[in-house]
Amino acid sequence: MSLKIAGQLFAGPFPLDETTVRHNHAPAVFVVIAKEGKPWNPIFRVVAVGETGDGIKFHEHPQREEWIAAANGQMPVLYLYAMPRSESSTADRQALVDAIIARYPLPNGIVPISGM
Repeated sequence: MSLKIAGQLFAGPFPLDETTVRHNHAPAVFVVIAKEGKPWNPIFRVVAVGETGDGIKFHEHPQREEWIAAANGQMPVLYLYAMPRSESSTADRQALVDAIIARYPLPNGIVPISGM
């Protein structure tokens, strides 16, 4: 199920410990999400936001344990928004990261199901 975050459709959810964005993949903005609430009324809480740069192994990320702690000990998931180098710059990716953080303050910003 994709999730609309700050007006952009992010692909996911992807498992935190099984996701790698390699250097030959398109860079992406990632959002670490803790899914809470009832299955029929889920709550998507933003735990962290960043960009993949030239590649990232999420299971080795230095903030991994902090993300899990912020998700109340549950394993959070990832949502990714690809921003190919041919269409975007590092500044463009950082601008989206900043916009998400402004809209959904960390670590408890809630993404409404409507994505607005």
